[in-house]
Amino acid sequence: MSRRLSPMSAKRRAALPERAAVKQAAHERDAWRCQFWPFYDRVEHTMPLLGFIREERKEGRLPAAPIACGGIGLEAHEIIPRSAWAAGWLVLDNIASLCPRHHQWVTEHPDAAHAIGLHGFSYERPDVQR
Repeated sequence: MSRRLSPMSAKRRAALPERAAVKQAAHERDAWRCQFWPFYDRVEHTMPLLGFIREERKEGRLPAAPIACGGIGLEAHEIIPRSAWAAGWLVLDNIASLCPRHHQWVTEHPDAAHAIGLHGFSYERPDVQR
């Protein structure tokens, strides 16, 4: 008789209530709105040297961002992904509320998302103990 593996570990399952609380707090902090454009605008307005974003886009090296938000509901996007920071899924500062369309764009274009602050790497994680 073979035993089936659980799709989720007991440890992960035990953390689900905390994850739900973090998602709720992120959506409340973000006023229940997609944060793609606030991140995008913040980079272009506060860091003029990153005007290269426009140049990169003009030259076809940076994919165009979807203009409008799309889809129903917000998703909790981990800026530094779980693969790079296992505890990051429970850290509020690592979560941004995104609509499904912008969340997909960020996932498909990590370099462009990194340029606007919506994707991070393991070496960029804050010194947070979990």
